[in-house]
Parts: sequence; structure tokens; C-alpha cells
Amino acid sequence: MQNLRPLAHTAWLAIAAPQTLSRRWCAGDRHNLVSPVALLSVVSALAATVAVIAAGATGSHAAEQADTAALGNVLDALPFLKRWFPAAAAEAAGDPAAFGGRVKQVGSWLAAMWPLLFLIPGVLVLAPWRRISRHDALIVACVETVTIMALAGVYTVVRIVAPGVAASPLFSTPVWLLLCIHTARHVRAVVPGASLLYAATRPILATLLFPAVVYFWMAAVVALTLALAPALRA
Repeated sequence: MQNLRPLAHTAWLAIAAPQTLSRRWCAGDRHNLVSPVALLSVVSALAATVAVIAAGATGSHAAEQADTAALGNVLDALPFLKRWFPAAAAEAAGDPAAFGGRVKQVGSWLAAMWPLLFLIPGVLVLAPWRRISRHDALIVACVETVTIMALAGVYTVVRIVAPGVAASPLFSTPVWLLLCIHTARHVRAVVPGASLLYAATRPILATLLFPAVVYFWMAAVVALTLALAPALRA
């Protein structure tokens, strides 16, 4: 139980007082705190576990089936991979459902790297690091990633339990606005000389960068799936 207290305290600070956690991490203060890597790992694992439990409790795998079907056609958005792996791509086109399942399998192997999808945009929007060092920018992005992963876990559960609610802008828009406010207040508090305009535009820019990061991530996962096609069939 004592080992859980620093973890719970750190997670609470990330959500409720992100500026405090960033300042302490940047200063090297680890008293009653866990490391950024440890916190991200635990939050990512919890988000995935909650999603699995919710799917099992509802007895519905409609969301998973929809994801698999979408992944089966992902090569249409990555035409260059068809040229790089012509034989495997042709096989994938012949059985999109099986290919989608393999892509999802490979993606699950890389689940520990999912926080990078949020860390990278967070660090980039604080560039060129004149206001804040690269190290401190990474800490700020890490703290915000914890909040994003927590919200992602909640969203995943809602998507499984009540897909109609999750698909509604009346649900997703307030969640996104809440995250923007959380990030803007955090940035303004810890970045020296940050104006309200600067702080408010950081989460918006990160949102715009996110699809590009996801695209490159998917390209890497699909390329790995195609390269491992013989082993995955076995």
C-alpha cells in the first residue's frame, strides 16, 4: 500500500495541480513522487485494462470489430507501403479482416509506446525551446500526457458502454475544451513569460499536429505487420 501512495499522489498532481508536478519534476524533486516513466507506464496500463474489463462486462465487441474492419483497409491511406511490400500487400487486400486483426495484434505489442503519440506533439508545440529547455518541455508534455491518457481511458469506456454518447459532439467537445483549459493553465504557469495567447494556442497546435503523428505511427505499425506477414500467419 505504501508503494501506491507516491503513485496516487503523483497522478493526482498531474490532473489537479500540473504546474506543481512539473516544477518539482523539473527541479529533480522526487519526494513522495514516482518518475515520469513509471507514471506514464502505469496510467497507460490502467487505461488499457479498464477498456478490456468494460468490453467484457458489456459482452459487446462492436467497437473492437469496427476497429478491426477499419484497420483492414488502412493500406488505402498508405499506398507507398504497397510498393515496398507488394506480395504482403496483395495478400492483405485479399483478406482485409485477417489483415486488420494482424495490424491490431502488432499495435498491441507496441502499446508501451502509445504515450509517444501525445508526448511528441506536446514537446513540438513548445519549440524552439527559447522560453523553456528541451528537458523541461518534455516534463510539461509528460504531465499533460498523463491527463490525456486518463481521459482516453474514460472515453474508451464510454465508447464501449454507450457508443452513441461517445460519438456525439456534445460529449467530445466539452472533453476537448476541458483538456485545452487544463493545458493552457499549465503552460502559462510553468513557461516563463508565457502570455495568455501563447498558452491558449499550445493545445490547439498540438491537436493539429496529432493526426500527423498518428499517421506516421500507423505507417510504422502497418509496415511492421507487412514485414512480419509470414511469421504472423504461422
